[in-house]
Amino acid sequence: MASLDHNGESAATSASNVASGDHDPAARPASTFWLDDLHVARFPRLLRLLDDDDALSEAFDRHWHGTVDAEVAVQILRRHGETPETRLNLVLLATFIEKKKNEGLQEAARAGLDAKVLSEHPAFKSRGHRLGAAGLVYLAEPERLLDIELWDLWHPRWRCALKLRGQRRSTTFAFPDAEWRAVTDAALASLGLQGDKLSFWRAFVRPWAGDAIVALQAPGFWDTHRGPDGHIRSGHKDEWTFLRFHDEMHRVDVTARHLDRGIALASAMATALWGVPRTSKA
Repeated sequence: MASLDHNGESAATSASNVASGDHDPAARPASTFWLDDLHVARFPRLLRLLDDDDALSEAFDRHWHGTVDAEVAVQILRRHGETPETRLNLVLLATFIEKKKNEGLQEAARAGLDAKVLSEHPAFKSRGHRLGAAGLVYLAEPERLLDIELWDLWHPRWRCALKLRGQRRSTTFAFPDAEWRAVTDAALASLGLQGDKLSFWRAFVRPWAGDAIVALQAPGFWDTHRGPDGHIRSGHKDEWTFLRFHDEMHRVDVTARHLDRGIALASAMATALWGVPRTSKA
């Protein structure tokens, strides 16, 4: 039997893996980025702010106030233009970061920013400037926000710990440079799980901790929810599978609603990476 472990740990992403394509802070906010990937439920309502300059200005000022946060906003506006579209993207950023865990923000910042910025910029001196810190991450690489979202999705969940069968060995590949999407797609194909059953979403790589998290998404159970217009709608909730490779790639933690499927996928990916599968930890 596989043992369960629910200890949370940190992660950050590989910049080469983006779920829905590049995001442009100067362009009209895209639902594929803010709603599909980052799950900002208020996106449809906030998008209407583009039709009301006064309401947009009020929303922007309400979020981006205080010396540190305001200075970061100015940096972003100077680079991308002081347009309604850029301002609305910043309102959406502020809405997104409101309830996200500070650990996820810090890990995304460590992955995407220079050490000098992390040690010297006042946005990282206290948790009181979380929005400014998120703005700096966004300024450097907008897609790093997906790191924060995945952290929140993955962090509190149960895990099944597996280990590599047999004697420990040195890796024959550069772990941070592994082609995670290709390895995942090949494993899904070998198990007949491609298509709408399960698909690669994003890979997280944290070289300083020697781990990587591969996130996969699938339509989950049927449910209802109240849409931004106030009406009840029905549909499938997202179902997530997370595979955290660590301990010099000798171990993997599986987080999945369908644990058997997650274990089979971890084994198939390990076989592709090592040539041998991982087995349940005693």
